[in-house]
Amino acid sequence: MFFRRLKERKLKTAWSVSNTKHTSCLVGTAHFFPYSFRSSLKEILADADYALFEGPLDQMHMEQAADSGVVETSDMDLFGALGDSALKEILNVFLPSGTRHASFMNFVQTSPDTAIFDMLRKMKPWMAFFTIYTSFLRRKGWKFSVDMEAYTLAQELNKPIAFLETMPEQIEVLESLSIDNIVDFLSRIEQWDNYTRDFTRWYLEGNLKQIYSNRYGFPTRSPYVIDRRDHILFERMQPYLEKGKTAAFVGIPHIPGIVRLLNEEGYQVEPGSD
Repeated sequence: MFFRRLKERKLKTAWSVSNTKHTSCLVGTAHFFPYSFRSSLKEILADADYALFEGPLDQMHMEQAADSGVVETSDMDLFGALGDSALKEILNVFLPSGTRHASFMNFVQTSPDTAIFDMLRKMKPWMAFFTIYTSFLRRKGWKFSVDMEAYTLAQELNKPIAFLETMPEQIEVLESLSIDNIVDFLSRIEQWDNYTRDFTRWYLEGNLKQIYSNRYGFPTRSPYVIDRRDHILFERMQPYLEKGKTAAFVGIPHIPGIVRLLNEEGYQVEPGSD
């Protein structure tokens, strides 16, 4: 409890969404984050009749997604185009903290087909990438997820929950990720510390411009993943917004597009959850 309070911050990525009759709340989430927003999320959900989430977050569906990312054999090698420096950094992600022995690193440089890389090669590219990236975040102490924190609170508060996409739809989105973009981002793994530091600051500030468009080139920032789905998410949340008292939680990169669509439909969107 003390640790959570120590790591808790005030959420600044919430918007009040109103039509002529009703008001709801739109929240931009971070799927992985170093801080908790429990108090802010609880306050938002306390007044909600419905809680909407981007996609299924229960254990069964999470396992379904994980299973879909494993393959018997793969003819795609994400690592063949990477230099020794990037390969070493990827391996470091999976080593216990402080394990950076020069002799071990020399072994990896001459023989990169270790058990770790063998494991990653049995995954589809998107699964291998997220396995590496989430392992990197765990090493940095990123123990929270805004989506999961809100989902758990909604369950605790017995709020009716609906998902805006099915798991097959979300897996289809993951399958669409560009291999070139994944390889490019992996090749720049030495920039990840800077990226996560900047993203943390932008999210805490609610800086949509920097989150939506920045120089780091995160692999999911593509028109198919973001722009196309803005319309899908908006269309599916709209019936709930018409009823009002809805808390809708979607990934923060979707917020600019969804806010634009809300404005076009005559909704009034203001910062804050009131």
